Amino acid sequence: MASPRQPDTVYRYGRAAWVWRGLIGLAVALAVPLVAVGLRDGVATALLVALPLLAPSAFFAGVLAVRIDEVGDHLHVQTLGGWTRRLPARDVGPGRVRDVAQGDAGPIDAPRAFVRVRGGLPIYVDLLAEIPDRSRLVRLLRLGRS
Repeated sequence: MASPRQPDTVYRYGRAAWVWRGLIGLAVALAVPLVAVGLRDGVATALLVALPLLAPSAFFAGVLAVRIDEVGDHLHVQTLGGWTRRLPARDVGPGRVRDVAQGDAGPIDAPRAFVRVRGGLPIYVDLLAEIPDRSRLVRLLRLGRS
């Protein structure tokens, strides 16, 4: 178990996080003028067009884990948006693992987990990331299978 003062990193997403941050930045850059016009001119259509760009960007910025540290009896989860969520370990899990995503060309190997957090947003974890101790991450996030 990690000491209460020293964080022990159990998960790192890596450089792929910057790809997703770039896509979020692009979505926000496209949505801002629409929101500005919608608010200035009272055009609801512009706001409705901006919503599908902003809603998923905000959601994934808050739930996609780029780093997870075990600090005592808490998990510190740094998200794609740069926020750090300090979560009691007892409130995290169970997680649901999915191995395959469906694409236009058929199934794609994409192991990932959505992990419940009592009283908060879930944590999304890409299982192709750097995981120093996979069995420990499975235990901490209470994943059904690894």
